Amino acid sequence: MTSEERPMLDLPFVWHDGGRRAAGHHGHTTDCLVRAIAITSGRPYQEIYDILGTDRVDTHCQQFRDQMAAWGFVRHPCMGLEQESQIHLTSGELPNTGRLVILISSHGDCIVHATALIDGTIYDAYNPQQHRPNLTDRRIKAVYQWSAPMSFAVQ
Repeated sequence: MTSEERPMLDLPFVWHDGGRRAAGHHGHTTDCLVRAIAITSGRPYQEIYDILGTDRVDTHCQQFRDQMAAWGFVRHPCMGLEQESQIHLTSGELPNTGRLVILISSHGDCIVHATALIDGTIYDAYNPQQHRPNLTDRRIKAVYQWSAPMSFAVQ
């Protein structure tokens, strides 16, 4: 699918910091994955931050994958190495029900952002559908993988 054929950026957006401010964290950070997991799981931000050990997490490492599984998340890869994703952050390409942690890629397997998607609505500290300096591609963002609690049935 070319960028001209892709649908408009159309997912609803709700501002949510995942409990970051309430946990006493302020200022600029790279904690999008901590926020996305806190929002999606309903667990406190500080608990997620303490368990992951940092606000920058290597999503490729086995420790991260094991921890997500321990929290009840099931991984759903959307692309392989050096493949272009066929799934994008737009309606109709991701499940519109359930609580998902979405890992967004700008190219290849380079994860540039994580966001929470709950029942088809993005919950995040900014709208990842819009251009940001660290998201170099102005087109709809490719989804590298998404994770959902085991209770969420993939259809």
